[in-house]
Amino acid sequence: MSDLMTLLFLVTLTTYFIWLYFYKKYQLDAYRQDIFSIRDNLFMYAAQGQISFEHEAYKMARTYLNGSIRFAERLSLLRMLIMRLEFKKHGSHFETEIKKKLDGLSDDQKMVINNVLNGTVNRTILYIGDKNILIVITYYLAKYLRFLKSSVSSVKECLKLEYKNTFSDAVYNEGALKT
Repeated sequence: MSDLMTLLFLVTLTTYFIWLYFYKKYQLDAYRQDIFSIRDNLFMYAAQGQISFEHEAYKMARTYLNGSIRFAERLSLLRMLIMRLEFKKHGSHFETEIKKKLDGLSDDQKMVINNVLNGTVNRTILYIGDKNILIVITYYLAKYLRFLKSSVSSVKECLKLEYKNTFSDAVYNEGALKT
């Protein structure tokens, strides 16, 4: 029993080490790369003359993207919740400012800026979730349980079909024997 406990401890410790030193670093790099890609797309949109590099909405979106890249390692679920409470209390300065800056832009330009901001927010939420080991474990556990549930449902359906066919044959044969 103690060998099993030692093995379990070593597997847990190794998994935690891999998560702490490799997985988190990979997630940070992947997050930054995705934000770089979003920023590059915004830059190309402006380089094609679709929006001015000097427009305040472009500058604000670019600054937001640069800040997301720069402070990525500081992002955490706890910090996000604390910031959310503060912004609820005092209002979001960014949200009101960007709405003002979007006035005067075409619908296409507004859509591009909003897609950039929404894409960054969505990717940030995924990144924060991926950083938290409890969320990752819960996600994969839920995925595994859904797989088990679907597997059990499939087996159940097969058994129902077999039972139905067997029962139908038995009832038919029983009735045929009596006549």
